[in-house]
Amino acid sequence: MKDELAKRLKVCTRKVELMVNAGEIPAIKIGTAVRFNWEKVLEALEANQAA
Repeated sequence: MKDELAKRLKVCTRKVELMVNAGEIPAIKIGTAVRFNWEKVLEALEANQAA
């Protein structure tokens, strides 16, 4: 899922990892897998830009 999100955001997968670790985008960890809700990611990014 990280690679799909990276493509949508037009960034590398490492940037996605850094954004998750920094709390900039929400992620759900299930075991070793990481899942994203696209709508919540967009909301978080918009909130970060407005701040």
